[in-house]
Amino acid sequence: YPCRFGYNSQEAYEVLLEEALLGDQTLFTRWDFVEESWRITDFVEEHIQRCQVEPELYAAGSDGPTGMDRLVNEDGRKWLPVKKKS
Repeated sequence: YPCRFGYNSQEAYEVLLEEALLGDQTLFTRWDFVEESWRITDFVEEHIQRCQVEPELYAAGSDGPTGMDRLVNEDGRKWLPVKKKS
């Protein structure tokens, strides 16, 4: 990184602070998006508690939980294959 951008390149928080001072909001999340994200998260958490279901665990690097196939197959769709690292 230093070879490409130099040793005095800005740290991430320095970039954010500079953008904030310049009035550029593109690197920041809008409050309505944050609020909606928490609303969805709370809904999922409440559903898990109410229905007493546990998230389906799966191995890292695998194609994911087996239940995901059932979820999309009901609509006649299928997942794209996961590219495996060589």
